[in-house]
Amino acid sequence: MIRKFYKLLETILTIIHNAKFIIPNRNIDSIKYEILIDIHCIEKGLGMPEVRLGFGKAHIKKILAYIDRKNTNTDDYVYQYCLSVISSYIKFHKENNYDVKELENIYKKFAHLNLNVIKSGAYNVVTQPQNSFNVLAPIIQSRHSVRDFSNKNIDEITLIKAFELSKFAPSACNRQTSKVYYTLEPSKNTQIGNLFPGNNGFRDKVKMYLVITGNIGAFRSDEYGQWFTNVGIYAYCLSLILHSLGIGSCMLQWTTNLKNERELRKILNIPENEQIVLSLAIGYYKNNYKRLVATRKNISDFIIKLS
Repeated sequence: MIRKFYKLLETILTIIHNAKFIIPNRNIDSIKYEILIDIHCIEKGLGMPEVRLGFGKAHIKKILAYIDRKNTNTDDYVYQYCLSVISSYIKFHKENNYDVKELENIYKKFAHLNLNVIKSGAYNVVTQPQNSFNVLAPIIQSRHSVRDFSNKNIDEITLIKAFELSKFAPSACNRQTSKVYYTLEPSKNTQIGNLFPGNNGFRDKVKMYLVITGNIGAFRSDEYGQWFTNVGIYAYCLSLILHSLGIGSCMLQWTTNLKNERELRKILNIPENEQIVLSLAIGYYKNNYKRLVATRKNISDFIIKLS
C-alpha cells in the first residue's frame, strides 16, 4: 500500500514537473520555431500546382522585420533558411513579372549573405518509371526488435552516415524538432541502460543507446503532444536506416520517473525544453541471433474502408 502511494506521488510530481509543456514557452527558441512555421507556409506556397502570385507578403515582411530588429545571428540555420526562401520567393515572382520591389528593398540589407548553402523553393520533378517496392519491402519486413547483439563496438562513421540520411524523415512544417543524444563511453551507456525500462535480460548485450528527444518549444499550445508524434516518425525512420547498415535496434519507451529523468538529463546534458521520448538500444547483428515471431494482424483488423 505504501509502495503504491509513493508511486502515485511520484507520478503527480512528474506531472507538475512537466506542466511547463502545456504553457507556451516564449523564449527565443520557440519564437524561431514560429518563424519556421511561417516560412514553411511560404515555401509550401511556391510548391503549389498553381501559385497565387503575391501570396504571403505580410508574413515575409514580419520575418524580415524580426531578423533585422533582433540583430540575430544570420549564420543560424533558421535565419539562413528563412532568407533563402524569401530569395526564392522574390526570384519566382520576378520571373513571373509580378512586382515585389517593396520586398526587394527590405531584403537588400541581407542580400550580401551567402545563402547558396541552403537551397529552397520548389522545382519540377520528371517521374521516371520505377518500382522500388521489391527493394524496400525486404528492409521493412526484416527489421525487427533485436535483443542480442554482437560484441563489436559501433563504428561512429557508420552512425554519422545513418544520421545524415535520417534528417530526411518527415517533420511538422519542416521544424525538424527531434534530437539524438549518444555517447561512445561504455560506462555512460551502462548508466543510461540502467535508467531505461524494457531492457531487462539483455542490458549487457547493448553496445550503445541513442536517446531521442522532442523540442517542446517548437510547438504551439494547440499542438500539445506533437513532439511525441514527430519523434516516433523520426525514430522509426532511423531504425530502418540502421538496419540497412547492419545495426539492429530495440525501441525502449521512456516512462514517468522523476528521479531517473533528472539523472538521464544530467548524464547527457539534456535541456528542460526537450521531452525525453524514447531510446534505441543498438548493436551490430550477430551471425546467428534470436528474434520474436510477433505475428502481425490481418490488414482487415486495422484498415477501415468507408462505403
